[in-house]
Amino acid sequence: MPNQPKNKLVDTGLSVLFWICVISIPLISFTGRRLQHWLENNLGREETGWLVVALLTITGLAYSARHLGHLRRLWWRLLLLVALLLTIIHFVPITEERIHFILFGALGYLGVTLFSPIGGLLICTLFSIGDEVFQWFLPDRVGDVRDVVFNFIASGIGILLAMSEQQRT
Repeated sequence: MPNQPKNKLVDTGLSVLFWICVISIPLISFTGRRLQHWLENNLGREETGWLVVALLTITGLAYSARHLGHLRRLWWRLLLLVALLLTIIHFVPITEERIHFILFGALGYLGVTLFSPIGGLLICTLFSIGDEVFQWFLPDRVGDVRDVVFNFIASGIGILLAMSEQQRT
């Protein structure tokens, strides 16, 4: 049974975020390397990294706003998200992979929140494998099993976070 958001505004916001993820994944696959090189050439490598940090911060703030009624749990989750952010920054050197990690984590979380755990897992599996197959048809990209595993890890974190929320409500 899906975890129903508490009001229509939250439901609409989550749906919009879900569709942004769905559209962004193939779009980033198509333009990712060019976008990454353009950002690094125009902003610099460090500034591009900070742009990703800013996107993660905005995501964390949106998540926080959704859970203001549960401040104690919110602080632990924010601490977990900050630890995850620092881990991503440290262990994922390529900007595009950082963004993919964020997108697939969000897709897993939103898939479970809007649909169900099985629905979220199915969506993430289809998009992860489909994204890598899509890349085989692009001239400057190649599909990679490592990327599928990486996407599954990111999706799994989002799915687990959403499922832990559902169990407590």
